[in-house]
Amino acid sequence: MKRLWLLACIVLWLPFSVVAESVRYVSDVLWVPVRTDVSSSARTIKHIKSGTVVSVLGESDDGKLLNVEVQDAAKTRGWVTKRYLLSDPIAKMELKQLKNTMAALESKQGPMVENFAKLKATIATLESEKKSLLSQKKEVETRMGKMESASAQGLALYNQNEQLKELNSSLQKQVADIRQENQLLKENHRNEGIKLGLLAVAAGGFAGFLLPYVKPRGRKQRGVRLR
Repeated sequence: MKRLWLLACIVLWLPFSVVAESVRYVSDVLWVPVRTDVSSSARTIKHIKSGTVVSVLGESDDGKLLNVEVQDAAKTRGWVTKRYLLSDPIAKMELKQLKNTMAALESKQGPMVENFAKLKATIATLESEKKSLLSQKKEVETRMGKMESASAQGLALYNQNEQLKELNSSLQKQVADIRQENQLLKENHRNEGIKLGLLAVAAGGFAGFLLPYVKPRGRKQRGVRLR
């Protein structure tokens, strides 16, 4: 009995649940008549759909109707009830515009994403190049430090070399002076020897000239006294 009652409740509830889930919305499309005159009995030229753009040309004396020009191919002019016209686009048009904007953004999104990926790759490459350049900079600075140290040592050696050159030049000059003095001494010594030789020859000649005129003296004989 309980099972039958439960089954009956389920069968009765099903139609209500289906009806509740089947939701519909009333269309907001509105067709507004465009009349030839401000009178309500005036002939209707055409009906314009909600969302149609019109240009206001004038207003009725009571301010209830507006003289408009429909922005279509025919450029229809007539009178429309003022309360049907809005200063802002209807929600449907705004939604359509938003959808168009979203579609345009989505169409641009692909290239933008691709460009963003390229930019990221470029940034990564630049970062890598930056690290490489910094490493090269450190190596160059290290080499420059070594070169400056070597340059300082080279400058010191150059100065020492210049000093040694000057000293060598001075010593060579001294050696040349000493050689010149030795040469002068040799020449003087040679001249003195020649002079002495000539003097000796002259003295020998003079002695040979005087020798015949010198008489030898006799020696006196001394007796030996015996004791």
